[in-house]
Amino acid sequence: MVKSIVLCKRPEGMALEEFRAWWLGPHTESVLAQGGPQMDRLTYSFIVAPGPNSPPWENGEPPYDVISELWVKDRSAFDETYRGLRSGGEMYQVIDHTRIRLPLVAEEHIVFDKISGQGSS
Repeated sequence: MVKSIVLCKRPEGMALEEFRAWWLGPHTESVLAQGGPQMDRLTYSFIVAPGPNSPPWENGEPPYDVISELWVKDRSAFDETYRGLRSGGEMYQVIDHTRIRLPLVAEEHIVFDKISGQGSS
């Protein structure tokens, strides 16, 4: 399994509620329409608090507002999905709606997953 992990911060001056509404509304609709059938899973995690033993955030603001994860079966499916997102323009919309965007590509190795029953035994 290959996944895209993208950490994003909203633009200066944009309220968090406005950013979340755009992310969960028009952004999600575009990703689903343009990403194609290769997508296996799409999740968003909105940051709500620092982790255990982490220092408080500067000015009470997290360094990122959302972590987006998009799962596909392999690198070929990843490339095809992102071709669709680029050609449909969604990647450029994200750039316009974020101040910081840190995209990563990862290979997932499930160690433990109580919900699906997957993982090492």
